[in-house]
Amino acid sequence: MKTPVILLAFSLILFQYSCQKSIVKYETAIKSCVPVEKIIKQGSGTMAYRIVPTDCILGAQLPAFEEKSMDGKMINRDYFAGKVSFINFWHIGCRPCEEEMPLLNQLVEKYKDQPVNFLAIGMNTVQDVPAFLLKHPFNFDHIPYGYSLTMDIFQLQWGNPLTLIVDRHLKIISIVQDKLDNTKMEKEIIPIIDHALKKF
Repeated sequence: MKTPVILLAFSLILFQYSCQKSIVKYETAIKSCVPVEKIIKQGSGTMAYRIVPTDCILGAQLPAFEEKSMDGKMINRDYFAGKVSFINFWHIGCRPCEEEMPLLNQLVEKYKDQPVNFLAIGMNTVQDVPAFLLKHPFNFDHIPYGYSLTMDIFQLQWGNPLTLIVDRHLKIISIVQDKLDNTKMEKEIIPIIDHALKKF
């Protein structure tokens, strides 16, 4: 009688382990994004405001989509599979977006010989983005006019810039809100990318 009990216990352990390792569908994760109230002191009083924490999509599977980059590259599951991906959401006129571009270009240079994708999803027109990039180099693969992608597929509830770091299994492993600076890049972003690359 001990053998079936042992097998049952072992099966339960495997089931719990597989549940912990499973990746949540993006559509499920984004529905769990609930605003929370924050209180900040302002002068002699306080002000309440609501924010949606980004951790609700952390660990979720990248949503499926298919788009073409400005240079004709197909951006789909095959583009992401087996690589670490750095996906940046931005728009022209977003000052923090424009200010972080030189640092983002440094990341592209650092990982140019490694299996890392750098994808920018913009909100501006197909005509405006190339003209902007002539004056402001941003060395990513670009999907211009990604409004539908941003709002309908990703259903993002946060402002730009916003960056998702995705592992080779298409799991979102990090979310960066606001502008990237040198400290954040050295202490957070590079270690996350390096760690994801070591798992290959």
